[in-house]
Amino acid sequence: MLEHTDEYREPTVSTEPVFQGKVISLQVDTVTLPGGGTATREIIRHPGAAAVLALIDGKMLVVEQYRKAMEKFQIEIPAGKLDAGEDPMAAAAREL
Repeated sequence: MLEHTDEYREPTVSTEPVFQGKVISLQVDTVTLPGGGTATREIIRHPGAAAVLALIDGKMLVVEQYRKAMEKFQIEIPAGKLDAGEDPMAAAAREL
């Protein structure tokens, strides 16, 4: 197991909300660096997702999904966004 120390943490000085959508939000945080300086961090908040690696007779089950950001279809494992308060196992079963 890795040991973590506080010397590399970046405490938040301020947060500026930039965008609030239905699925994601974007914020820009100003943080204090370990050496004492400051920097900005662009942070995207997302509710989480569940994915399934399904095998049937030794073959992996995949889906073909159109992705607007890529402007093309992509082969993926079944996955989807968690609804508010949804159990990840229930979401995985839904997507499968």
